[in-house]
Amino acid sequence: MSSVTKRHVPTSQLLGEYLTFVPTPQQVDHFKADMRTLNPTLLRDSIREGVQVQALQQIPIHEQRLAIHRIYTRKVKEFSSIYPFVFGVENALRSVLADYLEERFGRMDWWVLIRNARQNGQAYTAFPNILCSASRRPPALQYLASRAKSPCCVVT
Repeated sequence: MSSVTKRHVPTSQLLGEYLTFVPTPQQVDHFKADMRTLNPTLLRDSIREGVQVQALQQIPIHEQRLAIHRIYTRKVKEFSSIYPFVFGVENALRSVLADYLEERFGRMDWWVLIRNARQNGQAYTAFPNILCSASRRPPALQYLASRAKSPCCVVT
């Protein structure tokens, strides 16, 4: 079983494990609103962490939702602090790949050729002009090619 499959537990089930009381209809509405508006993965992770925190200290009934929100807010701040780095790396990789493909296809709108070919039923193997020796690939593409699990996932 993959870690993704193990990770997916309905948020309502996790709340049932976390809460030490039976919520009132109004509290249920608040939790349902949280489930609709907050990032589901971060919320589930926050509830899981809340279960661990609760084992260490008894959280009063009226503060359990607040404790989940504190953990959720901390997680959002942690992700926000690494976002500029991830954004920079993603843009750099996209730029290198776009420059490389423009050079290989001889045109800026290289994706139009691929899109049209795929719409006409051609496979990725129909693009021999993408292929080149590993020594001619930009370092970023060499790295991606070395990590690829399938030849159709990366330009080789």
